Amino acid sequence: MNSLISVAFLIATVVAAVLGNLVGAAVLLGFAVIWVGVARYARSPRASEQLRISNFEYRDANDRSLASRAFAGVGMVALTLSGFDVIGMLVTGHQDMSLTLRFVVLAAAFSIALANALEKEHPEP
Repeated sequence: MNSLISVAFLIATVVAAVLGNLVGAAVLLGFAVIWVGVARYARSPRASEQLRISNFEYRDANDRSLASRAFAGVGMVALTLSGFDVIGMLVTGHQDMSLTLRFVVLAAAFSIALANALEKEHPEP
């Protein structure tokens, strides 16, 4: 996962540079370097549990369970804030389909994740 995130930062760096946004490219390159450094440290025995888990370096099932619960909390906050965005857009008359699309995608992802969790919790015979 960390390799994928680092590559995404590097691709974004190149795109920003090609588009002439050199400040953005420098910032993204900095993010990539920092991400790689922190990810490498997270693999070390000295890394705290929080640092390991927040950098996707799970050592056991307990780490995965903690990360899953944390992501569930993040997902609920994201879905709630996205819903507030859509409500605000409708109240003000502002038309932004990206807000609506984000809310729909988050709601669909929640529904799919819930269905998968229920299936694992209560498998059909």
